Amino acid sequence: MNIQDICPQLDIITQCAVQCERCAYGTCLGDPDTKECGQACIDCAQVCWATASCLSRGSSLANQMLQLCAQACRVCAQACQASDNPSVQMCAATCSQCAQECQTLSRQFASV
Repeated sequence: MNIQDICPQLDIITQCAVQCERCAYGTCLGDPDTKECGQACIDCAQVCWATASCLSRGSSLANQMLQLCAQACRVCAQACQASDNPSVQMCAATCSQCAQECQTLSRQFASV
């Protein structure tokens, strides 16, 4: 699979990382009620960045990273869904979409 084939997914993964960092540092970590959300966002962002890096350079670990990324995104989405804050809800939606894309792409890598 070449880089052009996965550009849309790379965009979604990096957008998720950016959204999670915004959510964590802009909203969640400053509020004791959303600390769990903030920590999940940081974890998710870091895994998304690492996954995007593995994909962009064709790492042999890409499939495993996609699976981990999907899991991190699901955890983050669940943590963010508890908030009434619109920007945190946007993060939850972005993470849910990223989790789905990572699962789909992981299946494609597994079948290659």
